[in-house]
Amino acid sequence: MGRPSIEKQNIVSCILIEKKKKIVFWYVSDEKFEKEIYDNSGILEPEIAGFIRYIIFSNHVELKQIFVRPEIRRGGYGRLLIEKLIKLAIKNKKKRIITISGSSKGEVFGDFLIRMGFTEDIHKHWIWEK
Repeated sequence: MGRPSIEKQNIVSCILIEKKKKIVFWYVSDEKFEKEIYDNSGILEPEIAGFIRYIIFSNHVELKQIFVRPEIRRGGYGRLLIEKLIKLAIKNKKKRIITISGSSKGEVFGDFLIRMGFTEDIHKHWIWEK
């Protein structure tokens, strides 16, 4: 698995794999993601700790989905995924990451986003800005 060319408005999946205490990131196509990585029952491969899915737009990155296996949550994997996304945004000269969520401050995901440097706007959008 390699890194695909990033085209605007295509969802990109970044998969976090833990192999013998070594963290590896893979980038996979939508087709592979939907067939081999994740379905409604959860993550299909036991070595996959979690993933993020995002779209790179002309002026920002939109985080579409983040998921970490329930049994390893609060182990730093979500942080690693968001840090990877922030680095990717900076590398692609995007100063803003946006995610739309029903979560607010005081809820698990809202508080996680706050710890990662996001702020909530009045429309329930969470925004990270460089």
